[in-house]
Amino acid sequence: MDGSLTYEILGAKFFGDLLANGFIRMSGTNQVFANPSSWANYCRSTIPSTSKDHKNYGSAWSIIRYLGKRLDSYKLRWYRKQKKQFTLGGTIINGQNCSVNTPTVIGSDRLYKLDKISAGDPEISILENNPNENIINFNSIDLNNKDFNLDDRTKIACVPFNSVFCLQPFLVTISTNVLLLIDFHSHLISTEVNGYLAGLWDPRTQHLTITQAFPLRCKSSKEFDSCTLKIKQNLVQKGLILVGWYHSHPRTAPHPSIADIKRQLKYQKQMLATKKDVRDYSPCVGLICSPFYSNNNNNNNNDDIKLTTLFQMFWVMPIFTMGNRNIGRPMQISYQIARDAFLTQDLLVEMRVLAAHFAVHQKFIKFNDTYNGESTSYWNKLQESLKTKLPRDLVEQQSQAVQNDIQQQALMHFWSFLKNLLLIST
Repeated sequence: MDGSLTYEILGAKFFGDLLANGFIRMSGTNQVFANPSSWANYCRSTIPSTSKDHKNYGSAWSIIRYLGKRLDSYKLRWYRKQKKQFTLGGTIINGQNCSVNTPTVIGSDRLYKLDKISAGDPEISILENNPNENIINFNSIDLNNKDFNLDDRTKIACVPFNSVFCLQPFLVTISTNVLLLIDFHSHLISTEVNGYLAGLWDPRTQHLTITQAFPLRCKSSKEFDSCTLKIKQNLVQKGLILVGWYHSHPRTAPHPSIADIKRQLKYQKQMLATKKDVRDYSPCVGLICSPFYSNNNNNNNNDDIKLTTLFQMFWVMPIFTMGNRNIGRPMQISYQIARDAFLTQDLLVEMRVLAAHFAVHQKFIKFNDTYNGESTSYWNKLQESLKTKLPRDLVEQQSQAVQNDIQQQALMHFWSFLKNLLLIST
């Protein structure tokens, strides 16, 4: 509706239109904002600096009005309706029907949804039921008991935002080239790998875009500082910012451990501390991949062996009642996947360097060996997992029955390239 939203602050009054997709269009300028907070931040930035009070703005939801009523009153009414779909403790009753809503697709000509989006993946939500792993529900932790200790290796099941009646505070898009490189990296050795995520942050739309991964290739802890310095220099050269980190849980579920949660919260605080103005803050996310995870709850049926890597993205909501054990609540981040047009030269070079680096590692995967004692090999398993993350020029279009010769040759060349890197005998 035209002019249905009003925002008054420090004597200034702004008007906006609420669009059908939930976005806000500012009257007069026709700029579009993804949520009330991003619109409020922009409105504040237009106020002369002499009249600004950086400390006491208040929540955008409690100040912005829709048809004369505060937005938080509508949000509270929505929460009450949603509450009927959940049991105590935030357990989802209706399975997939209660998954986090997928954000609106921006630039749908280049965005493709892969098999599943992590936060809506039913396989992720039931992983905590695996009796072979020590995965606990965050709500089962006694927050006020200072004598209650948790092992840093204990895994905590991520909590969807809608199960605690909150909206995800920002949108996330990650490219297939990023996922492909991380997937390849995590398949190289049987132990954990680490790396950083880089991209762009749009404060106006509250949209985080992850466009590149930077794997860590340190031979020892002494090389860590020099490795991270090279990554920082690379970020500056490419005009990107640090937006997160990733690591693998080779044979366990992609839920964060207590150590992972502490590390993520530490990164979030560090990124906030480096900003002079809170409005310049950009989110930091964690991504966990499980390349060799196999859920054995299905009677070891060979048909249930999963060949594609499981991914889960998370962010930590601080909990201040935990005293010295302030680990925070791991929140499950829903994200979109953007399929790249082609494999970049940077990506191919990084894959070559990674393979050479880990080829001499004692835990390097022998890709000719059979995977989990099954009929498939580690090479076939890697190939199946990477297929879902290939760029557009290597993916068969649904409208064509057979790929054209050029595309087939390009795909065969890519697989041959990987075979040579991984020392796979034919």
